[in-house]
Amino acid sequence: MAYTSRCRGFPNPCTDEVLDGRCYVKRDNRGRGFTHDQVMAPRDKTSSSTLFGRRLREVRLRIPCTQEKLGIMIGLDEGTARSRISRYETGNIKSPRSAAKQVSDALQIPLAYFYCDDDLLARMVIAYWSLDEAKRAEVLVLVERMAAAQPE
Repeated sequence: MAYTSRCRGFPNPCTDEVLDGRCYVKRDNRGRGFTHDQVMAPRDKTSSSTLFGRRLREVRLRIPCTQEKLGIMIGLDEGTARSRISRYETGNIKSPRSAAKQVSDALQIPLAYFYCDDDLLARMVIAYWSLDEAKRAEVLVLVERMAAAQPE
Protein backbone atom coordinates (compact mmCIF):
# COMPACT_ATOMS: atom_id res chain seq x y z
CA MET A 1 0.00 0.00 0.00
CA ALA A 2 1.33 3.41 -0.94
CA TYR A 3 1.47 6.25 1.53
CA THR A 4 1.53 9.96 0.86
CA SER A 5 3.45 12.57 2.79
CA ARG A 6 5.27 15.85 2.25
CA CYS A 7 8.63 15.84 0.53
CA ARG A 8 11.72 15.94 2.77
CA GLY A 9 14.11 16.24 -0.15
CA PHE A 10 17.78 16.99 0.02
CA PRO A 11 19.00 19.70 0.22
CA ASN A 12 15.76 21.66 -0.21
CA PRO A 13 12.33 20.08 0.21
CA CYS A 14 9.75 20.83 -2.43
CA THR A 15 6.06 21.38 -1.76
CA ASP A 16 4.86 18.36 -3.73
CA GLU A 17 3.34 15.35 -2.08
CA VAL A 18 5.31 12.15 -2.37
CA LEU A 19 4.14 8.61 -3.04
CA ASP A 20 6.12 5.75 -1.47
CA GLY A 21 8.85 8.16 -0.37
CA ARG A 22 9.55 9.44 -3.89
CA CYS A 23 9.01 12.95 -5.14
CA TYR A 24 9.25 13.63 -8.84
CA VAL A 25 10.68 17.13 -8.81
CA LYS A 26 13.00 17.21 -11.81
CA ARG A 27 12.24 16.53 -15.44
CA ASP A 28 14.65 15.78 -18.22
CA ASN A 29 14.22 16.94 -21.84
CA ARG A 30 11.92 13.98 -22.56
CA GLY A 31 9.61 14.80 -19.65
CA ARG A 32 10.68 11.87 -17.50
CA GLY A 33 10.65 12.50 -13.78
CA PHE A 34 13.62 12.06 -11.50
CA THR A 35 13.27 11.56 -7.79
CA HIS A 36 15.17 13.23 -5.00
CA ASP A 37 16.78 9.80 -4.52
CA GLN A 38 18.15 9.90 -8.05
CA VAL A 39 19.07 13.57 -8.29
CA MET A 40 19.91 15.05 -4.92
CA ALA A 41 20.45 12.21 -2.46
CA PRO A 42 23.44 12.65 -0.17
CA ARG A 43 26.29 10.17 -0.52
CA ASP A 44 26.40 7.26 1.84
CA LYS A 45 29.08 8.24 4.37
CA THR A 46 29.83 4.60 5.19
CA SER A 47 30.37 3.32 1.66
CA SER A 48 33.87 2.02 1.11
CA SER A 49 34.65 4.39 -1.78
CA THR A 50 33.65 7.46 0.26
CA LEU A 51 35.48 6.12 3.31
CA PHE A 52 38.57 5.48 1.19
CA GLY A 53 38.34 8.99 -0.22
CA ARG A 54 37.97 10.61 3.20
CA ARG A 55 40.94 8.70 4.59
CA LEU A 56 42.98 9.43 1.46
CA ARG A 57 42.36 13.16 1.81
CA GLU A 58 43.22 13.09 5.54
CA VAL A 59 46.56 11.40 4.92
CA ARG A 60 47.39 13.46 1.85
CA LEU A 61 46.79 16.74 3.67
CA ARG A 62 48.70 15.59 6.76
CA ILE A 63 51.85 14.81 4.74
CA PRO A 64 51.29 17.45 2.89
CA CYS A 65 51.03 16.31 -0.72
CA THR A 66 49.10 17.73 -3.66
CA GLN A 67 46.61 15.62 -5.57
CA GLU A 68 48.74 15.95 -8.69
CA LYS A 69 51.93 14.87 -6.91
CA LEU A 70 50.21 11.84 -5.37
CA GLY A 71 48.75 10.86 -8.73
CA ILE A 72 52.16 11.00 -10.35
CA MET A 73 53.67 9.01 -7.44
CA ILE A 74 51.24 6.14 -8.14
CA GLY A 75 51.91 6.21 -11.88
CA LEU A 76 49.04 8.26 -13.26
CA ASP A 77 49.55 10.50 -16.28
CA GLU A 78 50.46 14.09 -15.35
CA GLY A 79 47.45 15.43 -17.23
CA THR A 80 44.90 13.34 -15.35
CA ALA A 81 46.60 12.78 -11.99
CA ARG A 82 44.94 15.63 -10.07
CA SER A 83 41.43 14.95 -11.35
CA ARG A 84 41.69 11.19 -10.74
CA ILE A 85 42.83 11.65 -7.13
CA SER A 86 40.11 14.26 -6.65
CA ARG A 87 37.52 11.76 -7.88
CA TYR A 88 38.84 9.10 -5.51
CA GLU A 89 38.61 11.58 -2.62
CA THR A 90 35.06 12.68 -3.41
CA GLY A 91 33.84 9.16 -4.12
CA ASN A 92 32.83 10.02 -7.70
CA ILE A 93 34.75 6.98 -8.89
CA LYS A 94 35.45 3.88 -6.88
CA SER A 95 39.10 3.20 -6.32
CA PRO A 96 40.09 -0.28 -7.47
CA ARG A 97 42.04 -2.26 -4.89
CA SER A 98 45.16 -2.09 -7.04
CA ALA A 99 45.04 1.72 -7.01
CA ALA A 100 44.41 1.72 -3.25
CA LYS A 101 47.46 -0.51 -2.81
CA GLN A 102 49.56 1.86 -4.94
CA VAL A 103 48.42 4.81 -2.81
CA SER A 104 49.16 2.84 0.34
CA ASP A 105 52.67 2.04 -0.82
CA ALA A 106 53.37 5.58 -2.06
CA LEU A 107 52.22 7.22 1.19
CA GLN A 108 53.68 4.43 3.37
CA ILE A 109 50.34 3.87 5.11
CA PRO A 110 48.84 0.40 5.73
CA LEU A 111 46.09 -0.48 3.28
CA ALA A 112 43.75 -1.43 6.15
CA TYR A 113 43.73 2.20 7.32
CA PHE A 114 41.83 3.30 4.22
CA TYR A 115 38.96 0.89 4.88
CA CYS A 116 38.51 1.17 8.68
CA ASP A 117 34.99 2.44 9.26
CA ASP A 118 35.81 3.25 12.90
CA ASP A 119 38.02 6.34 13.32
CA LEU A 120 39.58 5.04 16.54
CA LEU A 121 40.45 1.73 14.90
CA ALA A 122 41.99 3.61 11.98
CA ARG A 123 44.23 5.52 14.39
CA MET A 124 45.16 2.24 16.07
CA VAL A 125 46.09 0.72 12.72
CA ILE A 126 48.48 3.61 12.03
CA ALA A 127 50.01 3.40 15.51
CA TYR A 128 50.36 -0.40 15.35
CA TRP A 129 51.91 -0.23 11.90
CA SER A 130 54.57 2.22 13.12
CA LEU A 131 55.85 -0.24 15.75
CA ASP A 132 58.59 -2.79 15.22
CA GLU A 133 57.74 -6.52 15.25
CA ALA A 134 58.57 -7.05 18.94
CA LYS A 135 56.33 -4.16 20.04
CA ARG A 136 53.54 -5.38 17.76
CA ALA A 137 53.66 -8.78 19.44
CA GLU A 138 53.48 -7.12 22.87
CA VAL A 139 50.48 -5.01 21.81
CA LEU A 140 48.71 -8.06 20.42
CA VAL A 141 49.21 -10.03 23.65
CA LEU A 142 47.98 -7.06 25.71
CA VAL A 143 44.88 -6.54 23.58
CA GLU A 144 44.05 -10.26 23.58
CA ARG A 145 44.39 -10.32 27.39
CA MET A 146 42.12 -7.30 27.71
CA ALA A 147 39.55 -8.86 25.37
CA ALA A 148 39.57 -12.13 27.31
CA ALA A 149 39.04 -10.27 30.60
CA GLN A 150 36.11 -8.30 29.17
CA PRO A 151 32.78 -9.46 30.63
CA GLU A 152 30.36 -10.73 28.01
